[in-house]
Amino acid sequence: MGNIFIDIPHFFHRILDTLFVRRSHRGLGHARRLLSSLLLETSPNGLVGLSQPISNGMLAASVKALASELPEARRRLWIVDQEGGGERKNLWWSAPILAEERGMDLERLLKSSQS
Repeated sequence: MGNIFIDIPHFFHRILDTLFVRRSHRGLGHARRLLSSLLLETSPNGLVGLSQPISNGMLAASVKALASELPEARRRLWIVDQEGGGERKNLWWSAPILAEERGMDLERLLKSSQS
């Protein structure tokens, strides 16, 4: 398996730019498992970035992973805007705002991750 992320020295953390899951394989937890694996492989203090724009599906997978499987990684997962001078936002703290802007029911999403 090749290197699926890029290291950009300016950001000092790994950035996942693109993840494509074939339509026939969506909804099976592949993105969530990959994200979990990436967070677990990165050192405990290492940061992981998801480049903008982040899809609704990736936002949902990330929130579910951070809520149920990886609560200790909440401070380490960031959304990175590579075009805007490297601005970054913590995904866990930004999720409620992003979900509201996109018309997503974050509360329902979090409840579904606990079942």
